[in-house]
Amino acid sequence: MTNSSSVKAFGPRMEASISGFSVVGELKWRAWSGIVADLWEVDCADGARGDYVAADPRLFIPVAASGSGSFVLGDGRTSRAYGAPLGDAFSYVPAGHPTHGTVSGAMRLRHLDMHISVAGLTRRFGRALPVKVLDEPRLSIEDDRVWTLAQMMARALGSDESSHDLYFDGLANAMLCALFDIGPDQTRRGPALSRKQLQVALEYIDVHCADVLRLSDLARLVGVSDTYFSHAFKAATGVPPHRFVMQERIRKAQALISARPISLVEVAAQCGFSDQAHFSRVFRSVTGLTPAAWRREHANHRSDNFAS
Repeated sequence: MTNSSSVKAFGPRMEASISGFSVVGELKWRAWSGIVADLWEVDCADGARGDYVAADPRLFIPVAASGSGSFVLGDGRTSRAYGAPLGDAFSYVPAGHPTHGTVSGAMRLRHLDMHISVAGLTRRFGRALPVKVLDEPRLSIEDDRVWTLAQMMARALGSDESSHDLYFDGLANAMLCALFDIGPDQTRRGPALSRKQLQVALEYIDVHCADVLRLSDLARLVGVSDTYFSHAFKAATGVPPHRFVMQERIRKAQALISARPISLVEVAAQCGFSDQAHFSRVFRSVTGLTPAAWRREHANHRSDNFAS
């Protein structure tokens, strides 16, 4: 990442338009079980700025800062300033939710970014995961448990000695349980998918949600009947298979709309909807807004940020 105002893609899950930032040393990262963790160390010039949007929910956790400057992360509604000395604050950003960063004064910032797929979260926690909280931006969280665990993950990522995936998985699970207030999963009667069956189904949906997905195809994929799969999938995720697929399509649509100028007709086609009218109905049922209204709202938030 160099001083540039052009759009920079950080892999398939993250895009940013930045200026005034320079990466120090080599990026450290790790990917496992639906999570990608990046450890950045960045020199931030006075006046540096950036716009960010990710296809998956993510955590932004500053773990070290030096210099007299501060980095402010906001979305047009709320914001949080990070500078030395750091507290135990961090931010949670939903999938497709645009954020804007500005720097006042020069500083060096080390931060951990965790990108977590919705399918991966569901696979980990099932119905114990309160799905609605995934769509709620929380840019100013203070939790010493999550911040301490993030420090441990950052040290492991930055170390020359490689740690086992299970070490990262344990830290991530503890962080997510604290963040989303996930308690013990209650025992349920009725059809149930094994962890492996659920993982197979969710990974398939993640890759193919824009395609024609039939209940019979998903049931056959994990070796159960259509009826069994429908009930067991809802028991595991909290929503029926068709609704889950529609939600995944809308998350991908939000990421496309946020990332670059694109017609809603093209978004509908790329996300597997038969036409724009169908796309608009489903989008509104999931988000409460039409695609055009959602685009205007997020564009206005970004404009307000630049104007401030």
